[in-house]
Amino acid sequence: MAAGRLDRKEAAVSKLGKRRRNMISDLPRASPPVASLDLQSDLAWVHVLALMCWPKDQRIRHQAEATFGADLLGWLETLMPSLRDLGLASTAPHSAAAAALGVAPNQLEFMPATKAHFARMTGDPLEMARDVANQVFKPAGGFKAVGDAPGSSLLVEEFSKASKGGGRMAGYMLMWVAVLATKQPDLGASINRSMAILESQQRRFPDAEIPSSRSLKQMWKDWRGIAPVWAAFIIQAHSDTGLAPKEASIEGLFDTQRLQEAMGWALWFRDFAISFKPPHSDAPIIPASEAVELAFNIEPVRPPLDQVVLDPDDTQAAYGAEHGGLYRWNPLSTLG
Repeated sequence: MAAGRLDRKEAAVSKLGKRRRNMISDLPRASPPVASLDLQSDLAWVHVLALMCWPKDQRIRHQAEATFGADLLGWLETLMPSLRDLGLASTAPHSAAAAALGVAPNQLEFMPATKAHFARMTGDPLEMARDVANQVFKPAGGFKAVGDAPGSSLLVEEFSKASKGGGRMAGYMLMWVAVLATKQPDLGASINRSMAILESQQRRFPDAEIPSSRSLKQMWKDWRGIAPVWAAFIIQAHSDTGLAPKEASIEGLFDTQRLQEAMGWALWFRDFAISFKPPHSDAPIIPASEAVELAFNIEPVRPPLDQVVLDPDDTQAAYGAEHGGLYRWNPLSTLG
């Protein structure tokens, strides 16, 4: 008799669980954040940077855009002819630009798009100020958004964290999944394997400052929605001609043609991430509801993944990630 009551109880619990699952499946699915901007604009880089750092919070993103817009307007104000006459204008705008970007002034000579961008800004600061006001400052909320914002120093600090940690690491993890899927399809690409590659690189290059596996897992969870954009910039920065990754990334932001190239790769990475399912998984590596939708009016373009070097040590680490490191495997047998 007790067994009968237990069976009925289990049946009731099972029925309740099924009903709850059905209720959840009937709920409307969350829509992904949507990013739409004009990649031909000289100021597209402001919106791209804000998107890369605050992909989930449109309010903070607009506050950041308004704050950066106000900073730009303040800088342009020092270049106005009336201020030049008073001796208050910047006498070395390129040096000031280099300092703001964190690069040496002589490096601008090797960054033609960046140099040309600031030349346009300094050539007609009044016209550029109008563009900043109409394309960045006002659409983001203007003075109200600046008043609500936490301040430019805190926003810069948040951007620094994203570029050195969460956003950047999520981009690397997605990139390595795509590289493994392309170069080592029999290995079985996954986020675990990409984290193993990063940990392998940390052992070889201690100065790389790659976080622990636990931190990487959290970073992936928090930042995977915008990982396609970070992955695209990482690929571009490391495939540039003669520039260090930092300078190459800056150049890619100010060169509208290169920015469009990177965003075409970002579209491809997004399509890949919401459709690629690792072995023994029924879910893609990024849920479609989380992946930022990039409405750029351009077509996806496959990034040059074949140019990414997959070190044998990294391949060995990736293999061991799913096998507890119990087996020795010669990656040179499949690298060609």
